[in-house]
Amino acid sequence: MNEKHIGKVGLAKELEVSVSSVYQWLEGTRFPDTVCLVAMSDFFKVPMGWLITGEERYTVRKEKK
Repeated sequence: MNEKHIGKVGLAKELEVSVSSVYQWLEGTRFPDTVCLVAMSDFFKVPMGWLITGEERYTVRKEKK
């Protein structure tokens, strides 16, 4: 979230979810659904695989022109 300079509240607004959902995702007590994963992948320009696993083998996606 730091590279996009967006906080938890801003991310919640961007994804149209509650702030408590974002907190729960970050704490690992709850996980986002597929729709939110797709939206986060698009917003942060990262592969969904990286969001799910955190593995470095997934590279950052390039912007579509």
